[in-house]
Amino acid sequence: VPSLSSHAIQELDFGDCGLSGECCDALARALHAQQDHLTHLFLYENAIGDDGLLRLYPSLCQCGKMVHFDMDANGLSSASLPVLTDLLRHWPLVRKLGLRGQEAEEPCPDDTAAALHARTAFTAAVRDCTHLCELWISRDWIDGEEMATIRPGHLECNFDYSDDVDESDDIAESDDAAEIDDVNE
Repeated sequence: VPSLSSHAIQELDFGDCGLSGECCDALARALHAQQDHLTHLFLYENAIGDDGLLRLYPSLCQCGKMVHFDMDANGLSSASLPVLTDLLRHWPLVRKLGLRGQEAEEPCPDDTAAALHARTAFTAAVRDCTHLCELWISRDWIDGEEMATIRPGHLECNFDYSDDVDESDDIAESDDAAEIDDVNE
């Protein structure tokens, strides 16, 4: 991570650049240097994981002007929900939050109550973020029905990448192919 302390930077895009949890100490120092300016941070499609997010956490808490935070596809587990919940409380201006494509996990029986509590606390933090208008999240991290009740019409909640595929496009293409075959006969 290059030195970023000599310039006021509002947007950092480290998406899909091979970051791992081990890189996060250096990134945390860079974020700390930009805490008064940073509004957009893109870390999508890396391998930061829960440990890396914990390493970034103190510096991220200081970025009080955060507007858009994208951690899609970083190997986070629902164990990161308490950290993300606290970050939302530090970011009163956040408008877009990307958390899709995380590692799916089966909750351990011992962790079921803790996982439910973490999801409930995260949902409450989302509810309290009055500026949040787009949430991209892994479906197993949150109760979709409960999310639908949070500021309906003001918060767009989108789930995992797999939900982005529109099957009607596939059907339309196969219908077009059938029509061409009919014409050729």
